[in-house]
Amino acid sequence: MPIPASAMSAAQPRPSRAAGEPALRWLHPLALLVLVALLAAFTWRANAGAYHSDPRLNLITSQAILEHHTIALDAYAESGILGEPLSAFVERKHAVFLRGHTYDFYPTLPAVLSLPEVATARAQGLDMRVPEDVRAVQRVLATTTVTGILLLLYRLSRRRVGPWASLLLTAIFVIASPITSTLTTALWTANYALLFILATLLILTRHAPGELRRGEALAVGLLLFATWATRASTATFVAAILLYLLLRERRRLPAVALVAGPLLILFVLWSRHTYGLWLPPYYGLGGHATARTAPIWVGLYGQLLSPSRGWFVYLPYLLPVVAAMVARPRVALREPLARIVPLWTLLMMLSSAYFVGWWSGMAFGPRLHAELVPGWLLLTATAWRNLSPQLTVCRRRIAVGSFTLLGLLAMLIHLSPFFNPTARFWNRTTYRLPAASERGLGDLFRWDYFQPLSSGAMLCRIERDHGRLLLPLDATLAPYAWGTALHGDADLAVDWRTLARTSDGSSGQPAPQDPTATNQALLIGWGEYLPEHARWLQVRWTTCSPASIVLGPVMSDAWDVQLTLTVASPRAQRLEVAVNGIPLEEQSLLGGDAPQTLTWQLPAGTLRTEERNTLVLQLPDSPEPGFRLSWRADPLPGALALHELVLTPVPWQMKVSRPLQAPGSPAGSLRLRR
Repeated sequence: MPIPASAMSAAQPRPSRAAGEPALRWLHPLALLVLVALLAAFTWRANAGAYHSDPRLNLITSQAILEHHTIALDAYAESGILGEPLSAFVERKHAVFLRGHTYDFYPTLPAVLSLPEVATARAQGLDMRVPEDVRAVQRVLATTTVTGILLLLYRLSRRRVGPWASLLLTAIFVIASPITSTLTTALWTANYALLFILATLLILTRHAPGELRRGEALAVGLLLFATWATRASTATFVAAILLYLLLRERRRLPAVALVAGPLLILFVLWSRHTYGLWLPPYYGLGGHATARTAPIWVGLYGQLLSPSRGWFVYLPYLLPVVAAMVARPRVALREPLARIVPLWTLLMMLSSAYFVGWWSGMAFGPRLHAELVPGWLLLTATAWRNLSPQLTVCRRRIAVGSFTLLGLLAMLIHLSPFFNPTARFWNRTTYRLPAASERGLGDLFRWDYFQPLSSGAMLCRIERDHGRLLLPLDATLAPYAWGTALHGDADLAVDWRTLARTSDGSSGQPAPQDPTATNQALLIGWGEYLPEHARWLQVRWTTCSPASIVLGPVMSDAWDVQLTLTVASPRAQRLEVAVNGIPLEEQSLLGGDAPQTLTWQLPAGTLRTEERNTLVLQLPDSPEPGFRLSWRADPLPGALALHELVLTPVPWQMKVSRPLQAPGSPAGSLRLRR
């Protein structure tokens, strides 16, 4: 009986497939899809914290274009934006007032690019003057742009290495970089700029050097202009690409200039017509840049190795790449396009180091360098491809293993601010420039102030360190006048911390902008309280225990004095107060919203007439509170609210039955007699 052909074929053994054959082809696309989905979900969830920062007026500018056919925000002067008057944005330099009109300080092109989404949101009834609506639209745009950046980065790496290596590189360069720690938190100008940078690099890596087509050159000209018009700092990228084109694609330079040149001319003419300036205010010296007050080498060192912004601290997986460049430069940098990355990086860091703001303001890690990520991914993928054939299996595993382990470490660093809120508050407690009396380079270079490891205890320690360091320098504290009621805004007249930390090192004294301005008291260990907060808040909450209130010299030390504190606490607890190191009688707080008035009697000589007077408030029933800087946040359970502090002389017939006990001895009560 003959055997059926189907049975014969089934009985024959099937040939084995090598690794990576069609049986597992579905695994790689699935892994990429999972990575995209995770990043999109993470961005959707994370995009809520920074919508009110630099991009806050971007979407309202889009709305103004749609509804009023202008980028001026004058139509919203009466209604306000995001709950604030339009003038408040001008005061904080988020907007500019020129030629009788108010404009967003930041570039206009991102507002134009956001028009479709804003138009859709308006059709659904959303208003870009409402914080919740702005947050919702920014969430959509940030999620879209960040996932687009991931896909383009993957496509760029595939031009150099295989699918699994590309997936590894993309995951590390996205999650373990400012793309996650910064670009997921809001719709920044860098979100759009990175898309243009990646599109440019994808065009240039499509062919070998010298084979760029005319149509592609025209597209490069458009992308280079769009990159710079979106973000001024990308001028360093434009310069590096133009140099590459000059050396390798010289015959296509006219086509690039044919597009970029007229667009630049039109941009300048538009700026002149709109602002009365040849370039918008944002493009003057790089936006918020100011006069340089630190050596360039400090800025370069800070951008490379400082624990607050160091490129190799927050992206340590680049160390093996740099080592490969140094060890075998001819192989790692064999391709001309890869060679522009170190030049681009150097130009970027020099331009940042030349100005004070090299630390990128209220940021986490090297925020300003997010635009460098595509270049370093290209350089890493190029070195990977060129060096792998020359390494033994063991050395290749060591290189890939070290890169991966350092990448995982960097992932933990860049994800930390999303699980550790104090990492964001860290910027408000540290000083960008060292105080006049401080040795070294200041807070940004201190490893014990490492931002990813910040905690409430660390921020309170930083606050106390600054108090001890800066108080001797302060010259803003006015003498205390008897009976003056002090509140939470006592130190708002002058930003005494800023004055102290920008002191003239030769004289050791601060140089206030207004020499006549003085503060009634200085508060250390209390929550953030800016002048604009005074419109809404009447009290100020402690963020640390102990917290201090520093008063100026009193008029006389010959009288007994009554100290009156009106405070409130969310819960019942004890309060310990010490004046100039002398402990007073412990008192109990009842808890609740109602303020409670407490009094102590201070004998003559307790307060000083020629030196500052320091009151230290301790809450022993609660552990040291986690640092809560935002005045909008609910107070911590163990916090204390300061409603009022008053010092008044006691009538002469009132005497103290026994002297106050020395510091360190058991606290006793003060008994008064007439």
